[in-house]
Formats: sequence, structure tokens, C-alpha cells
Amino acid sequence: MIRATRRELLAGSTLAAFGTALPLAARAQSPAVTRPDLFIGTGGHGHTFPGATLPFGMVQLSPDTNNHGWDAWPSKFTKHSIASIPYKNGKGDIVGELAAACRRQGLKFGIYLSPWDRNHPDYGRPEYITFFRNQLRELLTQYGPIYEVFFDGANGGDGYYGGAREVRKIDAVPYYDWPSIIAFVHALQPMACTFDPVGADLRWVGNEEGEAGDPCWATMDDKGFTEEKGNAGVRGGAI
Repeated sequence: MIRATRRELLAGSTLAAFGTALPLAARAQSPAVTRPDLFIGTGGHGHTFPGATLPFGMVQLSPDTNNHGWDAWPSKFTKHSIASIPYKNGKGDIVGELAAACRRQGLKFGIYLSPWDRNHPDYGRPEYITFFRNQLRELLTQYGPIYEVFFDGANGGDGYYGGAREVRKIDAVPYYDWPSIIAFVHALQPMACTFDPVGADLRWVGNEEGEAGDPCWATMDDKGFTEEKGNAGVRGGAI
């Protein structure tokens, strides 16, 4: 049996792995090759996760709605989404199911949208920003009140990029124009907090382990900071 990680699926390398292991006839006939079902076994129960969070006192849930190019909602702007797999016969919408489940449980709902699309052929070009904003608009206008918008800090690197399979580097500050993106979010969802880029409403705790001091305030004055730099030196240097 061939197994592939979710990251490999996102990068487009899984189909290549199947292609080298299966005869041409098998590749043409097997639905598992062209339409892998990432949600086998979930049963479509979007309420499972919110129900599990309530005993822990969580008041907000922000799912991984887009991870570097694969969408958990049926976006009109890409075929690289949940609509292209067998889940609910192509009619599934994990974002919608989870948003509805959160409302039933009394939880506030947030979204995650990675700025880095490792699948899109225009990533790194001006045309991609229009695509990025279109997807952001979908998420902010189709799922009711949104209380947090989480933008990933990982931007640029190796990817499929429509078949180019190359490394693309970007300068995040001028490329995304974060102040305009944050203003865009607030215009469509006035109660939403933004997270990650300089100028956002919330700050990172500072490590991937989730360890923080007490108290650890959720806001900060960012006037003394520049994207990718600390008080002195480059990112990761002495502060």
C-alpha cells in the first residue's frame, strides 16, 4: 500500500508517487489515484471537534481551512479544494460544517488562510494577490460572523506551482501589502481580530510549543517594529 502525507498531497507529489508504482491501466481506472479522499472515516460530523473542545473551556475555534493551497471549502477560484474529492460526492464543505457546529455549541468561529499557495501557478506574481483576496472574501462573507483571521507566517519556498515544481521567493511586506489586507478583513468582518503580520491585532506567543508567561497579553504596540526585523538586527537575531 502506498501512503502519502497531507503535505505531499498539497505539494502535488502524491500523484507522481502513485504514477511510478502503478501500471498505466491501473492509474487510469483507480479513483484512489486521481481522487484521494482525505476525509475517509470522518463521517462528515463537523460537530465532533467543537463538542470535544467545550470541556476544556474553549470559546473560539479556528480550523485549518487552507494549508498552503488546498481548500477545505468549495472555492469558486480553484479546483484544488474539497469539491474535487469524493467527500459527500464533491458537495462537502468542512468550513461550513464546522462554522455551523460552532454556532450550535455557542463557540466563536475563526478561520486560517495561508498566504502561501504551493499549488497556484501565479504565486509570486501580482496576479496571485487578486486570487488571494478573492478567496479571503469568500471566507469572510459566506460563513457568518468571523472572530479571528489567522495568516500563516510561512511564505515562499518549494512548491508545485501549476507544474513548475520550483522554489519561489517573495518579499512578504510589499508583496502582500499587509495593511491593506488587514483593512480588508476589518471592512468585511468588523469584529474579527487578525493574527501574524506586523500590524495585526494579535501577537504570536513566540514559540511552536505554545509556552507562554503569565500574564501574556494578546495585544502589543507594534510601532517600534518592522516586518522581518526586531529592535536590532534581522529576524532571529538579538533583540
